[in-house]
Amino acid sequence: MLKPVSTILVLKALAVETETESGLFIPVSAQDTVEGIFERGVCIAAGPDAHPDFLNQQVVFAHGTGFPIKEEGEDFILVDAERCFAISHGA
Repeated sequence: MLKPVSTILVLKALAVETETESGLFIPVSAQDTVEGIFERGVCIAAGPDAHPDFLNQQVVFAHGTGFPIKEEGEDFILVDAERCFAISHGA
């Protein structure tokens, strides 16, 4: 398992939603609009200088901000906590 340093977060990326709660499908062209500039991931590890509130929470960050990495066959994203916009408590 990765052990981040400083303010780095290790995130497990969440899949991009392609369907609304009411069952409508979101076309690929619409996914590249304002919602498409953000990504979400669950913080599974945080560096010692990162705020502890990030751990095990869903985090919102800008698309392209993080660095993808594969560890033990799983895909993760390394993101500096200072580049995150919010902790999301919703779905």
